[in-house]
Amino acid sequence: MDKIKELLNRLAPIIKESEEKQEKRMETGFNLFYLISDHYYRETFHSDIIAALLSPNEKHGGENLYLDLFLDMIGVDKAPYKNAKVCKEYGTNDGTLGGRIDIFIEGENKHCVVIENKLNNAGDTCRQLPKYYGYLKNKYTIDKFVYLPLNPYKTPDKSDWSDEERKNIDDRLIIIPAYQEGRKNLIENWLIIAEKETITENEDARIIIKQYITVLRNLTIDIMNATKLESFYNEMIKGDNLETALSVRDMLNNLPEYMAKRIVDKYSSNYEPFEKVFLFSTSSKKAAVLHEAKKNDISFSVDIYCNELGYEIVFFNRQGNIPEEDFANLKNSLKDALNGFEKRPNVNNQYELRLGFNEEDKVHSFIKELLNKLRT
Repeated sequence: MDKIKELLNRLAPIIKESEEKQEKRMETGFNLFYLISDHYYRETFHSDIIAALLSPNEKHGGENLYLDLFLDMIGVDKAPYKNAKVCKEYGTNDGTLGGRIDIFIEGENKHCVVIENKLNNAGDTCRQLPKYYGYLKNKYTIDKFVYLPLNPYKTPDKSDWSDEERKNIDDRLIIIPAYQEGRKNLIENWLIIAEKETITENEDARIIIKQYITVLRNLTIDIMNATKLESFYNEMIKGDNLETALSVRDMLNNLPEYMAKRIVDKYSSNYEPFEKVFLFSTSSKKAAVLHEAKKNDISFSVDIYCNELGYEIVFFNRQGNIPEEDFANLKNSLKDALNGFEKRPNVNNQYELRLGFNEEDKVHSFIKELLNKLRT
């Protein structure tokens, strides 16, 4: 048991962070990007959207608005970019650039911003940023290298950079993850602001930005959950942690039947006027059953389904053939015991109450009150 406690203590922060990320997933609704979901994980998909928003000549109707907000986010003077050109897959025909820049913003007097898009979680190619720097340094004033990772912990691979490249690129490099609380990120510091400042007449642009925010936030949560899973895996391969975790899993699997058995055992000699109390067990369901009692000439039973999340108590007529008004009157006559029970949707003669895992005492309070009402 000490091994289990020690393992759970180490896993608790990993599990908690994973749960918090899931809670922050956004509802997708009728989202165009999810309708074309075989595309949104691709690098060019993100470059297409970002470049379209940044380009003053695009049909979003915002002119320089989105570019200016982006430049504000990365700390670049907007003056040279009043008539900027935004290019995707910028490169040279002779290959001297050493690759293609995902998004290249060219301003006046040869000012430029280089955007390296990693929102599809791709890795760096060999000496990617140094190649761009080597080609551009004598032709342009490089105001910023902007690195856009999906994983907020991802940074450019600098293992093969020279000292000069490290200094000159790092001085211009800014890493803007898609989303991460507590630091500058693409969603909060550009897209949300852009959505709010989009004028009413450009409603199409606002909707596209809003839907893209949803995609980016959920993609970030997915990648962070994968990171948490890696942390979990790293814990599992230590010593006998996997064996310990499997023991915990086995105990969790056995827990619902044990919960139901506790109830059955407690009322095994105190269940009248029910005909009997017994354990109902299948591969998928475990329940304590108070079988067949009668009041107002109506028969009813109580099933208490148990699982690792808690209890589902169902008060019902087994045949379901009583007029619904009569069964509702029966329920009302037992209202002190059945307080909080709600009618099950689309099912006749059934009411239910759900309780949490730590609310076994409320299960017993219900049973005791019900027995008392039936015996008086």
